[in-house]
Amino acid sequence: MIAAATMATMAAIPVISPADSARAVATVYTVSLLATLPIVIFTSAESPSPHDQQIAWASALVLISLVLVGSILGRVLSLRTRRQIEQAR
Repeated sequence: MIAAATMATMAAIPVISPADSARAVATVYTVSLLATLPIVIFTSAESPSPHDQQIAWASALVLISLVLVGSILGRVLSLRTRRQIEQAR
């Protein structure tokens, strides 16, 4: 469950930060205007600018929160399914 939540946040969720950060990442990697959270964290954390470092910390908090929510949601759904299966027996 944790692996699925981690994969979903890294692969499918676009940057949840201001558009100028996405443009800055896009100019570094020249792939597209859309970046993933790990790339934003990596590029912003290495910047000497305190503002960019704050963006990196905020992006890391968002990524950790998304993984935590996905993990909790998976556990709740599996518990609910397990209860339904036990009641059907």
